[in-house]
Amino acid sequence: MGTTIDPARRFALLNFLVWLATGLYMTPMVLLYQARGLDLAGVGLVFAIYGGTVVALELPTGGLADVIGRRTVLAISAAVGVIALAWMAVATTLWELALTSLLKGVSRALSSGPAEAWYVDRAGEKADLRRGLARGESVGSLALAAGTLVGGVIPLLMPRDLPLGLIPLSVPVALSAVASVALLLTAMFGMPEPPRPRATPGSVLRDVPRTIGTGFRLGLRDSVLVRVLGTMFVLGVALNAIEMLTPGRLADLTGGGEKGGLVYAIVVSAGFLAFSLGQRLSPLAARVLTPRDGGGDGGAAGGPPPVPEGPPVPGRPLETGAAETETEAAHAEAGAALAQAARTGQAARTGQAQNAAPAAHTEADGGAAGDRGAAGDRAAPGSERSMRGAARAAAAGVIVAALALSGLAAGTALAGFPAVVAAALAYVVMFIGFGITSPLRQEMTHRRVSSGERATVVSVMSLQLQFGGTLCALAGGMLAARAGVASVWWGAAGLLLLSALLYLGIGGRAARTAPERVPARSGAG
Repeated sequence: MGTTIDPARRFALLNFLVWLATGLYMTPMVLLYQARGLDLAGVGLVFAIYGGTVVALELPTGGLADVIGRRTVLAISAAVGVIALAWMAVATTLWELALTSLLKGVSRALSSGPAEAWYVDRAGEKADLRRGLARGESVGSLALAAGTLVGGVIPLLMPRDLPLGLIPLSVPVALSAVASVALLLTAMFGMPEPPRPRATPGSVLRDVPRTIGTGFRLGLRDSVLVRVLGTMFVLGVALNAIEMLTPGRLADLTGGGEKGGLVYAIVVSAGFLAFSLGQRLSPLAARVLTPRDGGGDGGAAGGPPPVPEGPPVPGRPLETGAAETETEAAHAEAGAALAQAARTGQAARTGQAQNAAPAAHTEADGGAAGDRGAAGDRAAPGSERSMRGAARAAAAGVIVAALALSGLAAGTALAGFPAVVAAALAYVVMFIGFGITSPLRQEMTHRRVSSGERATVVSVMSLQLQFGGTLCALAGGMLAARAGVASVWWGAAGLLLLSALLYLGIGGRAARTAPERVPARSGAG
């Protein structure tokens, strides 16, 4: 057997296993919690523990792969995931489920980045990174969708009397642990790495406050980024409200946990397709809503193509002709920048990330203001118009999602099959709206930061998402237990609608103002 491996294929395999494990347990998770005796407040507490763990560890573990290696970090993540999921499959008490949720959070924080960084290391910066990253993300989305469907079907096929304390709803979780074992073996024996200089974890941890501070300083100084960060918090609230409460609602409507799990799996899979459709519509929405007055834009499309986010986003848009090529390139360029930033060890905090791949919009914009611009540069007129169009389209997507979430809340007054159909339609429309907004939000973010700031800002955006989700898990769970799930959905819909105003405020003076640059610090100390 030869020693040469294809880094792109190995990266795709790693991504497949990571997201297959997630998809398998995602569908039955809430229903399993309820079958084990947790009420909505208890479910919210378990969700909050997971989110809080990811918040606490995401930045500290971001540079750990540079200290002990990508393979080691991913292997540790998989090992912790095996323990968490195997225990979750048989856990019966609140404290056990809380601890498994904490371990899942540790595993998730550790798994964020090492596979992508390993791929960039192994392939080399001169390789066709965009194709390999796009393939890996597409395979990850496919695994997530397949795992979700399988996780919904399996409980219906299982007998009631299972050994080892398992119940039908816990079988997909056990299979998720098996997928994590496969990930562990692949990481241990399929990710060759060269020796690396020794470093101490303490040197990484000492930089964490500086990393957080740099990101938040940049966000608070830049009028566009502060609005985007606000929308990320609200998005975290909305997504958590949906993920935490929809499975139980569908189970109540269908008369059982296993049936509800299958219906939820179908609805979630439809949401994956809807999100992909929203991404397809995103460039069109931006073109239609781009102001026609003002200077040229460097293209009839009204600006550069948006930058789609990576997994767990369900699926990637496949445009035709030139749009397809530009979208794929934009997607992978952004991924390459983040992977390179991870490869250099959260280099944003040491000023070494300037060699990362450029933002997608910079190349697509043909030299418009952005990463290459100095702090004093002003955005070109075409870029300003493009920013306004992207902001308006992002706001439109949020409004669509908010109205659909309102429909989900209003549908709680229905019962039986009409209620299931209403919930499914609301879910699909909601994720079309999210799909429209997501790549545009990424585009607006990349326009405001340099490559040396990108990894930090993306991490802070992720933290905002987790902050919102954790708050909703705590407060939303208690509110749903006392006032019903509709009250939580109405509240989340209202916040989403208000967050559209943040997007609408991006434009005019905000779009014309040059991006703030927070000076990068050098040294590790």
